[in-house]
Amino acid sequence: MPKKVTFSAFLLELRFPYLVGTSFLIFGLIYGAFEIFEFTVNVRLDARTMSYLHFTRGVLTTVALLGWIAWTLYEYRAKFQQVVRQHDDQFVRILDNTSEAVVVTDANHKITFWNKAASAILGWKREEVVGFSITTILRLPAVAAIAPHGNQEIEIEVRDKSGKNRFLSVSVNTLQDENSRPESHTYLMRDLTERAIRQAQMERNERLASLGHMAAGVAHEIGNPLTAISSVIQLLQRRIQDPVQLRQLERVRENISRITKIVRDLVDFSRPASPEVSRLNVNDPIRDSIGLLRHDARCRNVDFQLQLQPDLPTIQAVPDHFYQVMLNLLLNAVDATAETTKPVIRISTLVVSGQIEIAVNDNGPGIPASVKSQIFEPFFTTKQVGKGTGLGLAVSHTIISGMGGTLEADSVPGNTTFKISIPIQK
Repeated sequence: MPKKVTFSAFLLELRFPYLVGTSFLIFGLIYGAFEIFEFTVNVRLDARTMSYLHFTRGVLTTVALLGWIAWTLYEYRAKFQQVVRQHDDQFVRILDNTSEAVVVTDANHKITFWNKAASAILGWKREEVVGFSITTILRLPAVAAIAPHGNQEIEIEVRDKSGKNRFLSVSVNTLQDENSRPESHTYLMRDLTERAIRQAQMERNERLASLGHMAAGVAHEIGNPLTAISSVIQLLQRRIQDPVQLRQLERVRENISRITKIVRDLVDFSRPASPEVSRLNVNDPIRDSIGLLRHDARCRNVDFQLQLQPDLPTIQAVPDHFYQVMLNLLLNAVDATAETTKPVIRISTLVVSGQIEIAVNDNGPGIPASVKSQIFEPFFTTKQVGKGTGLGLAVSHTIISGMGGTLEADSVPGNTTFKISIPIQK
């Protein structure tokens, strides 16, 4: 905060000599006028009248001086207040034009100033937060904990007004009074969210690259023996007549099919994206996917609700890949609602801020908060053993990222939404 400007200092520095000088001038004028009058009529006035004249001169001089001083102080105070307002307005304009969030609190951590950058980063307007504790707004006691020590910087994760996570670099400077007691705290906050996202994406890409090479090798090594085993099983099924042995062979064949699916998912995961892209209306693969799933026994009781915006702009995409993404998300929603009494899956499309948003919402039990950050990791699954490879969401995330879009999940008990955002390319 700026240095305090007090009225007494203002008066002493700028106006005190003027006030003293004019007061002496008024005093001299009044006394001079009375002296001239007294000298002129002195011979015609008695002693009693002269005493009244002197008394009147004293009263008039006192009243005039006090009135002049009062009026002068009033005028100076008005000018002082104008100077203070200009001083504060200039300070606010300077801080509002900084790119960093600046938050000032009193000694009890109640917010007294909140600049525009803080509003842009965290979402709250100035009038919504002034007077509230910074720990209440940011729900972060660690911020207040470092304030008494001053001049420290930490990196923290907070939630903004909309509930989204923000990564901030926070430094705190504590202003102390003459008794070395905290008087105010100034928080400087830099938004590191984009940097954190880029860093996490780089780390993810490195992991995916390593896993992709491994997956390609594993798929190749497993695929060839599987083909041979599957051929032998089919040959045995044609030759053997014993029902017991046939059932055992059928179980073997089912497990081979499971392994084959895992291998196929591995190949999809490691395969580079095809350069053969075309213009695509995302409503088409959504309708095709729903049409296919309506014939699946698992979807017999599922209520599919479509809210598709007509006349959507087309996007550049590989149709088969986008179709695969929609099937993955819809099948996950179907599996999530398997134990729900009245399963409902809503699919919507919408143009928002130059992007096409596709949302797949279900009323299943939701994703546990403890594993939400892992759901896009390869080979991670919450499904029972044998019912999922943990590659569907990882593959989908890779495909959407390759299109320059994002795939995010938002989940609470009884409501889960996967949202795809793809920029519209003209």
